[in-house]
Amino acid sequence: MLTNRELFAVKSILESFQQFRKNEAVLWHSDNFNVSKIIEVGSSKHDLQILCIEIFEICVRNNILLKHSWIPREFNHTV
Repeated sequence: MLTNRELFAVKSILESFQQFRKNEAVLWHSDNFNVSKIIEVGSSKHDLQILCIEIFEICVRNNILLKHSWIPREFNHTV
């Protein structure tokens, strides 16, 4: 369920800011390894795959290069 929410967050942010990010690269940092992998290669779970495809379609329509960076939880903190 957590992965679903985090993928939905990626989709929502991209939808909200797509007009400001056209033709740009976007780097998304997350401490959820599964989200990083799903964005990269997709998922065998139907609901996660649908979100992944929707993220992909937003990126294609707006020429956004989405890079995802996984940061282990123990290193994901502010200074």
